[in-house]
Amino acid sequence: MLLALAIIIVLVTSFFCSISEASLLSSSRVRAMTLAEENPSARLLSRMKESLDRPIAAILIVNTIANTGGAALAGREYERVFGGSGMGVFTVAFTVAVLVVAELLPKTLGVRYSMRAALVLARPLWIMTQLMTPFTALVERMTRFLGAKHEKAAKFSLEDLRTMAQLAVAAEGLRREEQMIIDAASRLPHITVEQIMIHKQDMVFLSLQVDDETNLVRARQSMHSRMPLCHKDLDDVVGFVNVKEILWRLVEEPEDREEQGLKRVLGEALREPLVVTPDLEVTKLLNLFSREHEHLALVKWDNGGVAGMVTLEDVIEELIGEVDDEYDRSPRTAERMGPDLWQFGGGCLWTDVARRLGLPGDEFDPEDVDLDGRLDLNDFAADRLRGKLRTGGVFTVSKWRFKVTRMRRGKVLHVEARLMGSGPAPSKSAA
Repeated sequence: MLLALAIIIVLVTSFFCSISEASLLSSSRVRAMTLAEENPSARLLSRMKESLDRPIAAILIVNTIANTGGAALAGREYERVFGGSGMGVFTVAFTVAVLVVAELLPKTLGVRYSMRAALVLARPLWIMTQLMTPFTALVERMTRFLGAKHEKAAKFSLEDLRTMAQLAVAAEGLRREEQMIIDAASRLPHITVEQIMIHKQDMVFLSLQVDDETNLVRARQSMHSRMPLCHKDLDDVVGFVNVKEILWRLVEEPEDREEQGLKRVLGEALREPLVVTPDLEVTKLLNLFSREHEHLALVKWDNGGVAGMVTLEDVIEELIGEVDDEYDRSPRTAERMGPDLWQFGGGCLWTDVARRLGLPGDEFDPEDVDLDGRLDLNDFAADRLRGKLRTGGVFTVSKWRFKVTRMRRGKVLHVEARLMGSGPAPSKSAA
């Protein structure tokens, strides 16, 4: 009777310790924290995973005592009951039973069903750990006395977050689009306002020094909902105005414009600009937009000069890519300004530009043109300028000199094409 009891105690205790160890180490700490709000067992599991040393030490101590003491007791009882005959066979059979039933099987189950097993075993394992506290504390003091230092758990890094997102996509727990947003969000702290802002030379503004019609034409052509208002130019920005608010006042109260002029309406609708510096992190800019309930900020250098402006849409585009509405698309206009001068919209197909300028097919690298003829002037300029698109950027094709004259959100809006030798000499910034 005592022999059977000793064998059962060894196998059951070792089984419990093995499956507890495997499930505790294999289960997800993130999953445990997620379930902790509603599941008491998950709360215990989360607390144990915060400091794995103690539960693991308790498991090893109990398992060692059970295996060593139980094996000794079982061997003594076998010898008392059956004598010395068959002791070798019993030893081999008992060892195989411990190896299979108490080691291989429970550890396999613990790894395969790690989360489910960990939640079921969390409470008894927690109780066992608490009961073994005097022994685990003694082990900690001994290891500390011998010079072993307790290392803090490694911090969870942004790289870990990106890796987890990739694993979640592979496991079909996340869609690829969601993983891309997580990846982009993790990179925001390393991006500054200067990298995403609309540069000064690309800003469209309203001025108090021009007539009403000029301001209205600028507002209509830009299609922006918010625009900077200047005394004269961008070196003297006084604030921002909401074009929809101006339009509402002109429609609802037309007498304001008739009696006071558009400048008075602009002045009354003026909003004080939110000012940031080019080196501000995009994450801090996003918090600033949220706190101040603003969608747009003026970017100034340390000396007070205007560097550009940045919008909430610019930040969102860093997360999900380009957000193009019907007004952000590069125009496909082609206008002849003179015998040797053309102005093209950035959306014009390169094949159309080449046809209008009479460029033969062997005058430029055919690799620059998509086989389906869908390459537009914006993409062609980006290729020729090696991705460094900017207002004033210059490149040449055959006898024609192309100059980027206007950009919006990193895209070419207008390009001037001039026959070389017919106008001003190329600038030193020519690419």
